[in-house]
Amino acid sequence: MGSILTKRTRVEMITTKSTKAPLDLLRLGDDLLLQILILLSAKDIVAVRETCKYLSCVSSSRYLWHHLLRRDVVKQYAPIPSYRKPNLELSSQQLELLTRRALRLDSSPQEPTIVRFDQTRSITWIRLVHGQWMLVASSSPKESTLSLYSSTSFQDGKPELLASTQLPGPVSSGEVEVQEDQLVVALCFQSPERMVTVLSVRQCENSLSFLELSRFAGLSHIRCLRKDLIGCGVQGEINAPCVANWRTGEVVTFSAPEVDGRCLAMTLRDGICAVVIGETLYIHSLLADGRTELAQTIYLSHVVGNVVISGESESSPVSDAATAPERFQLFITNKTGIYVYSVRQQDSTTFSADLIVEEETKPGASQSARPSYPLFGGSTSRVSWIYAPTSFFDRQPHLVTAKIQRKDGEAKTCAAELSVVSECKDSKLPALYTLPVMHYDDGAGLMAIGNACGQLALCSFGGSMPSGLAGCFRDVPVPRMV
Repeated sequence: MGSILTKRTRVEMITTKSTKAPLDLLRLGDDLLLQILILLSAKDIVAVRETCKYLSCVSSSRYLWHHLLRRDVVKQYAPIPSYRKPNLELSSQQLELLTRRALRLDSSPQEPTIVRFDQTRSITWIRLVHGQWMLVASSSPKESTLSLYSSTSFQDGKPELLASTQLPGPVSSGEVEVQEDQLVVALCFQSPERMVTVLSVRQCENSLSFLELSRFAGLSHIRCLRKDLIGCGVQGEINAPCVANWRTGEVVTFSAPEVDGRCLAMTLRDGICAVVIGETLYIHSLLADGRTELAQTIYLSHVVGNVVISGESESSPVSDAATAPERFQLFITNKTGIYVYSVRQQDSTTFSADLIVEEETKPGASQSARPSYPLFGGSTSRVSWIYAPTSFFDRQPHLVTAKIQRKDGEAKTCAAELSVVSECKDSKLPALYTLPVMHYDDGAGLMAIGNACGQLALCSFGGSMPSGLAGCFRDVPVPRMV
């Protein structure tokens, strides 16, 4: 009985106190208010900010948004650019912008903002660079124009053209890497003769221009670029994967066994090079003397229709500290489904490939086409692909973006599954059945798409691009022309 009276007395005291002196949040002080705001979501914090100037000031704390960036974005594998500046270099406004942008891309699919700027020639190659630039190769049968556009600066509603150069043949493949001292662009031409050329962007007075760094005759089908090394799938007339050093001019052919099929994908990591040929993954060791040695052969359990290998960036959503470190992922599409493999390194010479995602495509009225042109986002937690029509009269193809997320509950056959974030069938998109080429930057929420008819578009999947977002990214080094 005594305990009941005590509780009742406490309630009366609280009621009386709250009636005479209502609780005022503004008197709690900055530190206590921050501890309360940290418990809220970004959406709720923005709502609280609208109430008064004082709460607006407190809710702009750098400490608050740094905490939200780690809790709601990094730990939840939301799409965030791997090329962002270190958090210590970002202001509170930039941390907030980066956090809210990533959450918007992850949780609320919006109609994309699509900007069309068609070209007079076929679009044969596209790359987005650090959320700031876009490289586009438009080709005729005899030559190409390589154009550098700004994806953050627009003139007359179209991306601003920063530089361009003429190339001696149609571009068929290529790769880009932002290195410590410069941007390196490796491009392949297959006519009138097979050749790989390496370019860089230079500052000349107040304008940008391209400078050729190196050239290799007889190489083609560029599959990867890593520091000084370019991975190619064809040497001369032979399907022979090789690595070319663009600084020294050396070319090393892999000592792979004779296999039928062409090199579908390659990746270069510190000390290894992985090559996908047919349904087999070959992992080579890169020796100190420049030679290569076949370290392991892994047979994949699915037919490889199209395949792409993830780049180096954030961890996978299914990464587990208790397991061997993940080196890269394979994203495979074929006629029956979509599959993601995680390749891990057990020790210095042993690797394993584990199937983490398996999504079968079921034929039907709404989904009769097969997936093609797979793309990995830079965060390795987002993938994109086209549902390509089986014929010209089949149906309108569409672009799908999905996120890889860990399955709930106990361990199952596959550790993760794909959750569709957006499907795009907008009429402003280039026709996806006329040899489409594209590039996907999930961290910036950008997709660039072109086709053989010269149709070209830049799509922002988070609505319009925030004006200050580029300030959150590391600068692309541009040496001065001497």
